[in-house]
Amino acid sequence: MSGGAAVTGRRKDRPLEWFLAGYSILWGGAAYLANGDPNVRVDAPMLFDDAAWGGVSAALGVAHMVCLLINGTMGWTPAARLFVTAVNAGFFAKVAAMLWFAEGVASSVSATYVAVGFIWCAYVAGQDAARMRLGSYGL
Repeated sequence: MSGGAAVTGRRKDRPLEWFLAGYSILWGGAAYLANGDPNVRVDAPMLFDDAAWGGVSAALGVAHMVCLLINGTMGWTPAARLFVTAVNAGFFAKVAAMLWFAEGVASSVSATYVAVGFIWCAYVAGQDAARMRLGSYGL
């Protein structure tokens, strides 16, 4: 591959993680931009406003993509991926719970699927962190 970063074994087998990191950025951006719009407002108990939720989600997605991009070339990246995916799993589980208890909202199922996807990614990142610690992962 000329002129770009080569796709290595540390990056090519993570399509679910790449997808969920991008989804987190897009979901966060949409929530941030829709802040205060009554058409998309969910009547659910919120800890923060929509802009704060969107900012947290987008920041987690960006951190996840950065960790995926440099995955394995630095010793801390698998542990950082584990942290970011675990936090994102909890974040989308909270969103799913809020949507579940909101009246007239049927999208809690999709947020639950995203949370389960992040749980799987956290499991894989944990395995990578253990292999990095044992010296069988990375460059």
